[in-house]
Amino acid sequence: MLKSFKTISITLIFYLISLPLYNPELSKNKHILSPFYKSLNQSLINEGSNTQLFEGITNKVDRAKVKIEKRGLKGLENIVDENIMDFISKVHNSPKEVKINYKGCIIIASSNIAEGLANYYEKHKKHREEIIKALENIIQTIASPNFNPYKTNLFKVKNYKDYGLFLSHVNIILGSYERVARNGKYRILNEKISKYLAKRILLDKYNHMPSFPHSSLRWPADQAALLYSLYLYDINFGKDISKKPIHKWLNYMKKHGIDKRTGLHVSEVTGRAKYSPIPRGCALSWTIKYMAKFAPEEAKKLWSRYKKEFLVDYILFAGLREYPKGYYFKPDIDSGPIFNGIGTSATAFGIGAANAIGDRLTYFKLLNSYNIGKFIISIFGDNKTKRLSNDLLASSIIFSSKYQ
Repeated sequence: MLKSFKTISITLIFYLISLPLYNPELSKNKHILSPFYKSLNQSLINEGSNTQLFEGITNKVDRAKVKIEKRGLKGLENIVDENIMDFISKVHNSPKEVKINYKGCIIIASSNIAEGLANYYEKHKKHREEIIKALENIIQTIASPNFNPYKTNLFKVKNYKDYGLFLSHVNIILGSYERVARNGKYRILNEKISKYLAKRILLDKYNHMPSFPHSSLRWPADQAALLYSLYLYDINFGKDISKKPIHKWLNYMKKHGIDKRTGLHVSEVTGRAKYSPIPRGCALSWTIKYMAKFAPEEAKKLWSRYKKEFLVDYILFAGLREYPKGYYFKPDIDSGPIFNGIGTSATAFGIGAANAIGDRLTYFKLLNSYNIGKFIISIFGDNKTKRLSNDLLASSIIFSSKYQ
């Protein structure tokens, strides 16, 4: 009874706060909390937010201008938020200001930005020249010896080694460029990387390529991004490089990579990490986002099982757990903060997964949670938490999730 009362109370609070989300007129004069809504929205505008409280559902507000020159990129201001616009502008005007971290955050953010821009163009057919220019600038930046792990121009590298995560996301960026430009400009590099990745995943006894050199661990989530990059190459150029690696990986996961209790993918397939046999929300959300493109039927089944075991639903809002019920580990760099079992990374990545699957109801519930959480952190969070909730990676993930 107490649990039911708690759930109802939380739902009612969320309902009161979210009424203007479905009827923006209520944030003007017709609702008992109108002064509160006005204050919230005005505070966000004053801080330079690109939307009202509930981004993606309410009407856009005037965007604060990024204080950096944007020659040839001005049309993108109304597509992306300030974090992404700042990154694109720096890459365009002064790439030395950009620090590309091949081990994770910035290369993944670059990949999500590229994918989001390509998704936007395919949906709206607008700003083609600006998007091509932005994508080309990103490619030239990550190819630079200053920013990739090879310390030489990426176009001249002969041995790609086991930088699986870096190469997968470079390949997604190259594929995203081709989706928009359709000129084959980077086909040679795209094909070279694709063939290398395909060969590595086929030769590995786990049918998983290492994410980093000298790593003995194999993460299914990283393979999903890799396989999507191969699939994207095939779609762009009418090839079938991805066919065999996808088949091998799916078979391996079906035979050796499933947690028997939940029917979900294990987090890591070699068993060498303490969490290896346990499904994790951040990994599953990430996997399903990419898997929905190259294995849609399998992704739908996985999503259904994932929601059953991990979704915490408050009617208008929802979150995704980081671990199955009964398990608890301390938050780490992959999970982000964990609140009452709900993982911030699992929920944020889940927005893209839900949209890729076509589960619009869950998509909006997760997006509502993200935005209200971001707002609460902007008011009550410390400086570190505020930076993490509003950094480039977070912005890029939400951006790529919107246009599937």
